[in-house]
Amino acid sequence: KIVDPNKVLVELGAGFFVEKSAKDAIKVLERKGKVVDANSDNVMAAAEASSRNVQAVQQAMQGKMMEIQARQQGISYKNKMEGMKQ
Repeated sequence: KIVDPNKVLVELGAGFFVEKSAKDAIKVLERKGKVVDANSDNVMAAAEASSRNVQAVQQAMQGKMMEIQARQQGISYKNKMEGMKQ
């Protein structure tokens, strides 16, 4: 049974609740919404930075693989040329 429809319980966090007027409860929820939005923006920025880092690592690895392949081809060619001299 609702005794006073203008009073509601608002969770402050960590399982703590406080009784507020409906007007004050809306203010609390608006502040919480702003915090969630800011945190969401921070998470998105961190995810984008991580994605850029992954791409940079992939490019570096690809460059190293190309370097290794070129070195192996050079050694193979050198060995082939030395074998033809004999």
